[in-house]
Amino acid sequence: MKIPLRGLQLLSEASLRGAVKQRQTAAALMRIALGSLTIIFYALHLSQRNFLWGPGGVVSWPDNLALLAESRTYTLYQFFPSALGAGCLYWLGLAVSLMFTVGLFARFSSILFFLFTWSLYQRNWYAIDGGENLLIILAFYLMFADLSALSLDRMLFPKRRERSTQFSLPGWTDLLWRSAALVTMGTYGTILFEMAHPFLLWHARVKWLVFAGAVCLHTGIGVLMGLPWFSLTMISAHAVLFDDAEYLALVQWVRRRTQSISPASREIGPIRDI
Repeated sequence: MKIPLRGLQLLSEASLRGAVKQRQTAAALMRIALGSLTIIFYALHLSQRNFLWGPGGVVSWPDNLALLAESRTYTLYQFFPSALGAGCLYWLGLAVSLMFTVGLFARFSSILFFLFTWSLYQRNWYAIDGGENLLIILAFYLMFADLSALSLDRMLFPKRRERSTQFSLPGWTDLLWRSAALVTMGTYGTILFEMAHPFLLWHARVKWLVFAGAVCLHTGIGVLMGLPWFSLTMISAHAVLFDDAEYLALVQWVRRRTQSISPASREIGPIRDI
């Protein structure tokens, strides 16, 4: 018994050494850098904003609508065809970039930053040089990152704490979180299953295992994270993996199994046609 426990301890220590912290400082520096670059971009084109992003500018509003339809994308500017509306969006985008850079209401401003910056780039493709692609990708991921470090939020709301029960089962979930080995195995196991899931479900013999794995995965989520309705919904969605013939075969198999273990079937014996 000591050997498995020692192995689990070594695995926990190894996973802790290789674990990467949340990198809050790095995310904050990226927030400041991307926000500052966007502020400079707004400031440099401030005097030419009507020519570059106005409805009668270098790319007219109807031409922009045609380009958006062709590329199947959207921008906030398409809903404001007037010069006043485009100007308000421009100033709002600049204000949002300032909020994002200094970390004021970072959770909310990060979403607005992505939305307004994306809209600005999609309004006039002649004013961009290719670097906006990476900026937009990074801004998208920053919406899901902890940007509280080096922010006004931490200065203005120092006593605000995150709730410890957003999604958890008190008394049980904490026991798992304390084990780095279980957390590591659960995390990578879930990732591997989700990556293999869309490919394995097409195989007739393997999709039964896929269904069983999905049931186990979502049952664990429902119990440990306190999300029973979500888990039951996800499990129910997997019902489409099997066709009518497979469900009929399953019913017949269950009937055969229940009849073979039923006391009445053993006493009477099989019924044959006369």
